[in-house]
Amino acid sequence: MIAIAIQLMELPYTQTYVRDKDLKYLGLPLKGVDWSAVRAKLPFISFKRGYSQLDVITKAKATNMYVSSTLVYKDLVQCMSKKEIKAMDDAIQRVFYGIGRDKLYARPKKGGYGVIELAVQLQGHRAAVLANTLMGATDWYTGYLKLKMLHHMSKIIHRLAEVPVHRIEGLSWLEFLLDTERMYFKNLDWTFTHSERMYLEAWQKTVPGTRVVTRPERVGFMETGAIQEQVKQAISIGETQGKFQISNEEAGGLRADAFRSLSKKSKEKAPVVRPRRFLEICREARKPQRWKKFWKEMYKHEWLLRNDLTALHHFNYGSYVPIHDAPKVGRDMECLLCLETVSSKAMLAHLYNECTCSRYWWNKLGFPRPMNLREMLAPTDKTYTNLRNLNWFVKVVRKAYSGRRREAENGVSLAPLLNRLLSRALGRTNPMGR
Repeated sequence: MIAIAIQLMELPYTQTYVRDKDLKYLGLPLKGVDWSAVRAKLPFISFKRGYSQLDVITKAKATNMYVSSTLVYKDLVQCMSKKEIKAMDDAIQRVFYGIGRDKLYARPKKGGYGVIELAVQLQGHRAAVLANTLMGATDWYTGYLKLKMLHHMSKIIHRLAEVPVHRIEGLSWLEFLLDTERMYFKNLDWTFTHSERMYLEAWQKTVPGTRVVTRPERVGFMETGAIQEQVKQAISIGETQGKFQISNEEAGGLRADAFRSLSKKSKEKAPVVRPRRFLEICREARKPQRWKKFWKEMYKHEWLLRNDLTALHHFNYGSYVPIHDAPKVGRDMECLLCLETVSSKAMLAHLYNECTCSRYWWNKLGFPRPMNLREMLAPTDKTYTNLRNLNWFVKVVRKAYSGRRREAENGVSLAPLLNRLLSRALGRTNPMGR
């Protein structure tokens, strides 16, 4: 009879032992997140999902949607340390081979790819957990955080790591969070878990103190019922500041949208992307306003119309070139296209201003003005046809030069390039992409 009764009581669901090492709760391992394992999988995940075959813009969008968004959720459950966040940002950047950090994070309308910088983005999500204690949230965890803040205030006032939790009379978590001196942000390990300390650290970085708080000499004792009522007490909004009231001005900086998209907001203030070495060579293209207009137009062509102009885009970073100028001491070397002797400190100027082979391709593509770097860097002609032809031009120069370099490294004696060979190289080069 007992055996039959036990069988009837069993639910028709999969059962899991609570101490099982693979047990997950809300999608996360009960034993905690292994961030090193998450980082190690990033390049593999990118390859498995076909990221390596995607264009850079699609890859950036996918990374923000399918990688960064899931990391935010996991981080709120188990916060990464500063070292782990940096390692995670580095791991994501490695998926975008050849693109520098500043260009990867810059806003698309300023020449970048808009990838989320976790070191900045996570601060907002973490701080928002504490903002809930000021903006009317009534869930159990928010109440628990309020009580922990009050308890920690009492510990700091009494200068003791152990103080009865009932000794919190007259204290307000609002003063804990908005004090300009942050006097209660000391010895946080006395009261808070690792993740809670990360929330508080993020709060310090993202929310400025707005009031001067006087620390009381002593704190009175409260009954359990009174504590429960105080923790449940809602913060009101009014004209003035109070122990349980925030001013309208303070409330403006505590809205939910103040903690969203911090990575994006920080990059909106940054200057537009400009190439350093190219602007040393071509001083006419230095004006920031010229670059603002160019990148906005490139945003329309690449992000909205989905025309793949990656080669031209990266050329205007100063990176999509077959050879870089020597930084200091120059030496004579041979241009592998026209075979002229050029100083290694002036190779870029030669390739895009003087090289006869490059000029052949330039004229073949029908550009109306003579070949010059100022026509390639943030060009004033932003029509699709001109941008497409510039993309085609910088591609054929890079591909042909790199091919000739491989031949020379294999011991082949380079002969001058005839017009039919130059024309064939242009015909074999796809005008779009990279």
